[in-house]
Amino acid sequence: MKAVWERKGTSHNLSLNSIGKDIYWLQFLGEFFLSLEYVKSEHNISDKFTRQSPGLEASLSQHSFMTLWNKWGPFEWDLMASSANVVKDPTGKKLRYFSRYFEQSSQGVNMFAQDLQFLNNVYCFPPLPIIGMVLKYLEQQKIDCVLILPATNEPWVNLVSACIVDLEVVSKPFCAKAFTVLNNSGKKVSKKYPFSMIAVKLSFKNTSSILQHLL
Repeated sequence: MKAVWERKGTSHNLSLNSIGKDIYWLQFLGEFFLSLEYVKSEHNISDKFTRQSPGLEASLSQHSFMTLWNKWGPFEWDLMASSANVVKDPTGKKLRYFSRYFEQSSQGVNMFAQDLQFLNNVYCFPPLPIIGMVLKYLEQQKIDCVLILPATNEPWVNLVSACIVDLEVVSKPFCAKAFTVLNNSGKKVSKKYPFSMIAVKLSFKNTSSILQHLL
């Protein structure tokens, strides 16, 4: 708010200017003063309510996940999840998972900061914009994994083709049954993708040195 006061109550951003004035008069009339204090995530009790990102936290339905479990399971790890969308085993128990932000029930924050080489029975449903980054990190860590991916022609397709062991179609375009997402009110609603979604079983442990060189 400093910029607002240094311009004597003005700002190029009228919305920010209005908010700044409201805060000032609220303090003046209420005879109190607001100050900012940094609170680490692990000590911030509001985090579990504010850390959800509906657009990036789509969930695979339990029925669809059980299809993958029966084909390639059991699974022990969900590499990129939150308490809101981590997948569950047949008994309803959540898999161990890595979260984007601190969560008491997660095994660590940020998959890219973890040593994955000793993990087995791994599942991952990465946000679509960072699939390429996820694939390269799994390749670097030399880990086998089942991933949920869009059936689109992306730059990372060659890497998938070099390491694929098996494939399962999860949903066809605009399917309303396979995925859900949290809306702004926290309710699960259907998530429709305009393309087919697939599950691929990848092995980065056995990729040949020739393919590694070509990629």
